[in-house]
Amino acid sequence: MSAVVLTVEGLRAGIPGWDIVRDVDMCLHVGEVLALLGPNGAGKTTLIRAVLQLCAARGRVLLHGQDLTRMAPTDRARAIAYVPQQSRLSVPLSAREVVELGRYPHRGDAFGLGPADRAAVDAALAATDCRHLQNRPFATCSGGEQTRLLVARALATQARCLVLDEPTASLDIAHTLEFFALVRRLADEGMAVLVVLHHLADALRWADQALLLDAGHVVAQGPVSEVLTPERVRQVYGVNMCPGAEPGFSLPSAEVACAP
Repeated sequence: MSAVVLTVEGLRAGIPGWDIVRDVDMCLHVGEVLALLGPNGAGKTTLIRAVLQLCAARGRVLLHGQDLTRMAPTDRARAIAYVPQQSRLSVPLSAREVVELGRYPHRGDAFGLGPADRAAVDAALAATDCRHLQNRPFATCSGGEQTRLLVARALATQARCLVLDEPTASLDIAHTLEFFALVRRLADEGMAVLVVLHHLADALRWADQALLLDAGHVVAQGPVSEVLTPERVRQVYGVNMCPGAEPGFSLPSAEVACAP
């Protein structure tokens, strides 16, 4: 078993007087893609916000064995990167300047970017197919382009743990496939990835493990194929799994072409 990166124990979070998620236990390992699944309102976003200490929560969250609440903000930002569903940036920045924000935890009070910072930003822009966007105002980019730039910002931190909240919701088919290929490669190279997904087919194809939430409770967790059984999908989502019903796609460069 590979090393544990993120440990969640007895996590409860929500709003005053109401816990949206209750008693969640979870482990994320090196080299693993863990899909966080569940219907609308299951508590997926609340859970990851609680894990990241972005909302009030009870329970323990350990990052590389350290209590996340006791880590200095810069140390935490170097170790774990977050991509929200939507950007709330209102400052007029270029796309490249947004990605450069990912280097802030490494720069401290230093003024400007050094060669290592610029190299990390360039690599992140290339990995997310965003080099052609870098001089555009971030606010003028489409929703899908902004999502890719936020992923690039996260990659620029060079954190070894990546948390993404519905990152493919606004991506077209090609960029969705490129995103998942990138996530799979990052995990294979030793990163740990926690990703909220809506499409179960994506989880089955790309993720190693899954945690299924319903009404704030963990219904099941483990290998994706064991979590997403026809009986459990019917129980949680109220739909039947139909093998072979969903069309498949691949990039032109993929080694295995789709069947005609």
